[in-house]
Amino acid sequence: MLRHIKTFINTYHLTNKTIYLACSGGVDSMVLSHCLQKLNLKHTLLHCNFKLRGKDSDKDENFIVEYAKKHKIEYHIKTFNTKQYCNTNHLTIQEGARVLRYDWFKEFLKAENTALFTAHHLDDQIETFFINLLRGTGLKGLTGIPNQKNKIYRPLLNISKNDILIFAKDKNIAYKEDQSNLSDKYLRNRLRHQHIPNLKKETNNFNSKMNHLFEELNDIDNYLEQQISNLNSILKQNKSIDIKHIFNLPNFLTVRLFAFYNLNRKKINEFNKFLQSQTGSVFKTSTHIFLKDRDKIVIQNKSAQFESDNESIIIHQIPIEKNINQQTYKLSIIEVKDQIKFEPNAAFIDADKIKFPIIIRKWKKGDKVQPLGMRGKKLVSNILNDKKINLFDKNKQLVFESDKEIFWLVDNVVSEKFKITPQTKRILFIEHIKY
Repeated sequence: MLRHIKTFINTYHLTNKTIYLACSGGVDSMVLSHCLQKLNLKHTLLHCNFKLRGKDSDKDENFIVEYAKKHKIEYHIKTFNTKQYCNTNHLTIQEGARVLRYDWFKEFLKAENTALFTAHHLDDQIETFFINLLRGTGLKGLTGIPNQKNKIYRPLLNISKNDILIFAKDKNIAYKEDQSNLSDKYLRNRLRHQHIPNLKKETNNFNSKMNHLFEELNDIDNYLEQQISNLNSILKQNKSIDIKHIFNLPNFLTVRLFAFYNLNRKKINEFNKFLQSQTGSVFKTSTHIFLKDRDKIVIQNKSAQFESDNESIIIHQIPIEKNINQQTYKLSIIEVKDQIKFEPNAAFIDADKIKFPIIIRKWKKGDKVQPLGMRGKKLVSNILNDKKINLFDKNKQLVFESDKEIFWLVDNVVSEKFKITPQTKRILFIEHIKY
């Protein structure tokens, strides 16, 4: 047991971390605390009193306090009104207790170089596998409880409950038995007391076989997760993804890739048809909109709102700075003699051709502007189409106008009428800062 835990700690480089141990007072967490002491690993006990078992809940708390004081271990106790929380949030007792427990644990993990140990073991892993299987799950659910995730580590995950009980008896480790674990009211307990023991009668080395299965499932899942991670990196960097990267993905991988955007199995056939649709087609989930833009998919949150959709921004003086659509526009006057460095996300306008107020608004159908070097005006819609700007970006497109004349189609066109010439004395400099 000690050798196994020491190997786990070395594998994950946990020796120099501030370690917290989720401690219920049951045999699993008490054995883990005992082992950490024997390995000279300082740790702090975190105990939750859910107030679900009357005096027994308080006895468990007192047991932890006495144990911590006896062994000079730091501890923290948190008391919850679990029933009230579950009723308010429409959760089962088990679900609510889990949320309360881990929300509290996360407070300790906000600090740098911290780790939380829990005493989940192989039997917990097997029970979780069958719970997920019975409730309906995919590969991710069948992999069970991870060895480590988000600063939470589980050193006993490959050790059976029976081995933990034998170790506790051999080392004379005191612990408290949670009487609720004996009730078959909960699915986990029914699996533990009835169904899994029956399965063990049908085969030899049941636990070992299940552990081998978990190892293989996790290897497969980790490999697939790496592939998904690579695609997610493309998505985050470009805010879009080439269809060729996802066109031949199996359905379950497509669902996993876009799970953050709430694509689910029920809509996968509709999504696949969308991938084969024409440019400009849209697919919607409960939270996001997918746009097919030629050979790419662009994704936008449904809740994205633009300040300029329904009203104009009016500017009466310069210099000024305006935040629009979570982006910043800085307007200032510079002298011609100043050195001008042209930038892609900026405009240089002859300031003396501008009449106040300056209007910043979203472009609308019928808008025209005279691009640099052209004699006549051109529809803004045609300019955006020529530049192959997608529907989402079109909806965000702003224009600056003076005296009902567009002088800047933001980031795309400066008007010929407002351009800088050798006669220009003052320059309106507009800097567009994107976040």
